[in-house]
Amino acid sequence: DQSLWLEAYDFIRERIQTRYLTPIKAILSLDSDNGEGFSAVTLHCSLIEFLAALHQGKIYKYNSPDESKYEYKNSREVFETFLSSVEPFKTVFSGREHEFYINIRCGLLHEAATKGNWKIRSYGSQVINTVWGETILYRDRLDSLVLKYLDIDYKELLLNDVKIQKAFIRKLDSLCVP
Repeated sequence: DQSLWLEAYDFIRERIQTRYLTPIKAILSLDSDNGEGFSAVTLHCSLIEFLAALHQGKIYKYNSPDESKYEYKNSREVFETFLSSVEPFKTVFSGREHEFYINIRCGLLHEAATKGNWKIRSYGSQVINTVWGETILYRDRLDSLVLKYLDIDYKELLLNDVKIQKAFIRKLDSLCVP
């Protein structure tokens, strides 16, 4: 029943809102351009990883995951596969998902810095742009991209795609059932 899937969507949307989107909005509203983009993009990377696992129905398990049972312990493949195969990300990242994973996601999470001549800026006309040998990630455009996926693309998939519905059940069972 599509009305039940809409309730499921509303549940996950509210969960993401309180845990990620509201804090990201609070950080971005500082609007001081003093590095708060690092914190916001770090949260975006964590959220993207969750959205990737939700989309694929995969459960993170550090010790001895059974890959055949939708478990994983290394996020790279889950993260990069999502960015390279799911709209609107695949159009934006088009072959740069590994660079993004290494230089932004891993750089921020492990070193509190971007790597590989990647920079984070506030405003731009694209999500990613290369200018004078630097690759610029525009944090506000990334935020819009994540919201587009969540509010339009994922919602549509969850309401209509049996494969995504099964992935949702697998992922939520791992989060909500003891």
